[in-house]
Amino acid sequence: MGRTWRRTLYRRMDGRAGRWGLGLGIVVTSLVLLWHHSRIIQAGYDTEALRTEKIRLERLQRELVMERESLSSLGRVERLATELGLVHLTLRDAVVVNVVPTSPTSEPSENFAVALGRGVLPVEAHAAP
Repeated sequence: MGRTWRRTLYRRMDGRAGRWGLGLGIVVTSLVLLWHHSRIIQAGYDTEALRTEKIRLERLQRELVMERESLSSLGRVERLATELGLVHLTLRDAVVVNVVPTSPTSEPSENFAVALGRGVLPVEAHAAP
């Protein structure tokens, strides 16, 4: 009985069923390869888009760093302070204040200078909160 079944199967495979099976295998394999190839191409496009975005962001970062540096330049800050009516602090306008710690566990702070009067700070800065 086992031989008869095998012979029948082989006869069927030799005919149209064998050609259809082979053709179907080739088509499925081709579709899988085409899908894989299209995914590789899409990954290449995505990589290029990310590379372009990286270049754009690096350029933006350089521009922002330059803007930050120009906004914090000493000459600009001094010019704006003069426009606001502030003047350079002289030694006779400074008072050294020693700040006492608020709790026994905190470290004593450093002495620091405080500017007083004569147009050193705008009037609004002297107002109580």
